[in-house]
Amino acid sequence: MNRDKAELNSLFGRDAVNHALSRRFLLAQWEGASVNNLTTVIRAMQDLEEIIDDVPRAIAYCQKLDDRVRGCVILALSSDL
Repeated sequence: MNRDKAELNSLFGRDAVNHALSRRFLLAQWEGASVNNLTTVIRAMQDLEEIIDDVPRAIAYCQKLDDRVRGCVILALSSDL
């Protein structure tokens, strides 16, 4: 489910994407710090995968995510960046 940077910018906002990319190491540490954190990110990825084609709904969903979860999702989707 890799996405290009333009698509990530439209879903999350350019500032959120740039912020997540600049905090890559810290977000990876947070995600791996507990099973609960990892489970939360996986659940968010699964939910987003189901609605990704409904852009307004996907944008609304992404805006409601916790900052750290949103960052981890951005990083997971942008593994090629």
